[in-house]
Amino acid sequence: MKLMGRSILSLAQPPPRHSSAAGQAPLMAVVETPLD
Repeated sequence: MKLMGRSILSLAQPPPRHSSAAGQAPLMAVVETPLD
């Protein structure tokens, strides 16, 4: 499910190079919660 969520985020909005981790971390949690 993590790979799926990551693909959705990538399609939704490309992660910035300087803050990819900071930008994806909170979003990943939100995406994984309902799927999990």
